[in-house]
Amino acid sequence: MDMPSPYAHIKRYYGCRFGRAQLNKLSDMVEDDLPPGSVSFATQFGTSPFRAGSLAALVADVEASPDVAVNRPWDNLTIAVQGPAPDSVCKIEIDSDRTALAVETPTDSTWARGIEARVSEFLTAQAAGRLEQPSPPSAKRLRTSIYGILLWAFALWYSTTVYPGYQEEVVLANGKRALTQASGEAPTSGLIVLSALILWCLSGAVRHFVRMRGDKAALAVTADLPTGNTWHRLSSTDKIATVGAVLAGLAMVGTLVSAGADVLKP
Repeated sequence: MDMPSPYAHIKRYYGCRFGRAQLNKLSDMVEDDLPPGSVSFATQFGTSPFRAGSLAALVADVEASPDVAVNRPWDNLTIAVQGPAPDSVCKIEIDSDRTALAVETPTDSTWARGIEARVSEFLTAQAAGRLEQPSPPSAKRLRTSIYGILLWAFALWYSTTVYPGYQEEVVLANGKRALTQASGEAPTSGLIVLSALILWCLSGAVRHFVRMRGDKAALAVTADLPTGNTWHRLSSTDKIATVGAVLAGLAMVGTLVSAGADVLKP
């Protein structure tokens, strides 16, 4: 006689992107080889809970409800799977931040481990999720601080080592000595290096923004998500913001170079 084999485990995935196609595939997968009524779908809009036996029925209930505004975005979805053994449950809770996969059974660890493995593979392969905590705010602040330190380090190095070489001592009409720019020499190399450093910092910030926005978690129950590389996954608003930031950065570099050239003109 087989002994009961209890099993309970919770995993949390971040950055999962669910569109209509991904949710339909996930629904078909968890319903496979289970009797009708084993899977339920639930969501909540404000104080209004909704539950149905299929994803299509849940969407229809939400769209027909007078308590939910038209085209209101979904921010949560729960898929509950009743296993073949009593009290065996797999629950997938999706929200705007993370996806939690909880499997529990008092007697059938074979089923629990099997559905956990299939759902885990789906979340990482089909929904682009990752089994880890995203970078904390302290890590983001550290990257920003590094960019700022590099700029200040260049300014300090340039002001103490490069720029003095372009100056010469002159005697003024009142007999006092003063430093002025050497005749015919303009520290254009410093401006070029500074511009390159600013552009490097700007490109790093833009890459980070694009990666963060393109890889963020998404839940679109009634629509398909854009696919392809990170840029293609950005929304139109994010694309406009990215292009605007790049143009603003280039304009800033051009202004700095032009102003610096005027100031340093012999």
